Amino acid sequence: MGSSAARGGMMSGGDEQRHRDYVAGLTSGEQLLITLRDELYEGSWELMLGDLRDRLEKRPYIFRLSSRIEADLAAIERMRAYEAKEKVNLRDYLAGSPGEEAPDDGEA
Repeated sequence: MGSSAARGGMMSGGDEQRHRDYVAGLTSGEQLLITLRDELYEGSWELMLGDLRDRLEKRPYIFRLSSRIEADLAAIERMRAYEAKEKVNLRDYLAGSPGEEAPDDGEA
């Protein structure tokens, strides 16, 4: 998936804030799933879901995400549905995503 602007033009400020609020409401583990999807699965929820399902069925898999595969699968399905409905890439709304400064946590 590309950036939201590349998929549908400009969004209103209210839409931008709604998407940021959605991402802010995700757990750190769910936010990590978005990052892993983009970095390890070429931005594809389908490849990531396939890998996790293979793990559950003891077939060859790419890497170990966590012992909570079923919870990860449910989270991925929720986030994938949100992205499809809203025509956005949630990665665009994670702190530290390209074009956005990460919040200063006081550590250098």
